[in-house]
Amino acid sequence: MSPYVRYSRFDEDKNFIESTLNTNTNVYEFDSKKLDLLERSTLEMGLDINLLNFRTFKESPFWTSIYLPFSYNVTNVLADPTLDKINFKTLGYGAGLLVELKRFNNFGLNLGYELKFYSYIGDYSEFSLIDPSLLKTQAVKAEVFYYPGLDKSQSIFLRMKSIRDISTGSDSFFQLQVGYRFTLGVGPIKAK
Repeated sequence: MSPYVRYSRFDEDKNFIESTLNTNTNVYEFDSKKLDLLERSTLEMGLDINLLNFRTFKESPFWTSIYLPFSYNVTNVLADPTLDKINFKTLGYGAGLLVELKRFNNFGLNLGYELKFYSYIGDYSEFSLIDPSLLKTQAVKAEVFYYPGLDKSQSIFLRMKSIRDISTGSDSFFQLQVGYRFTLGVGPIKAK
């Protein structure tokens, strides 16, 4: 299992998604594409559960992993301009494939593909906000990482991710992330 937490900061005047009042009704709906709920997310927490990890032969530098990704996103939404922003919550789940190249000295390269479905958590009827329909996405990921010691779980990474809305087929966005990865834990447990 690989848990993660990502926090994003936006300018104060751009850290939310706007919604508009439907004509002749008293309900609000999103102005923009549904994919903005992921692109403008201020908090993303998740867990990748590894199902299968293998390589085709013993000396192969390529490792292949099949995993189940789960994520929880929080995005600020402005429904009524007279009210505060709403923390709109989204749950993502799906399947993924990751190929890792471990040939380079203290460097690694990961390439991955994810197919995910997003549903919306919570009741926003008190804000007169219409929940969007189920969102289906595909993501292509590439990551280069450097680990100065022997342990690749302590590494600096540069990650590029492209996410596309396949429910409408027209919207997409890209993310570029730089960060430091480390492992929390007690280390290997030895039997007596």
